[in-house]
Amino acid sequence: MNTLVSEGGVHIDFKQNLSLDIALNAGLLIATDDALDPEFEFDYAVYPQIKFNINRFSLGFEYTYKNYYNGYLPFPKGGHYFGLVLGGVVGKRIN
Repeated sequence: MNTLVSEGGVHIDFKQNLSLDIALNAGLLIATDDALDPEFEFDYAVYPQIKFNINRFSLGFEYTYKNYYNGYLPFPKGGHYFGLVLGGVVGKRIN
């Protein structure tokens, strides 16, 4: 088992064809709650991500919680955002 720690996160090799990536990402969050009549919300987000790599296929999940104040009452409202990460590798693997 090999472990590589970098600025973006941690990469762990269990076997030649099985590995795990753990990262803390940050960026722009674009969300909507209605696909037919979208009202987009633009904000920043910091979200952790975990990704399993099996051969040339990747499956992962990411999560963030946004807390904001809406309306006249000072009660916080927010949302939990879950993301599904799918990917693949094309070409020769170099590591």
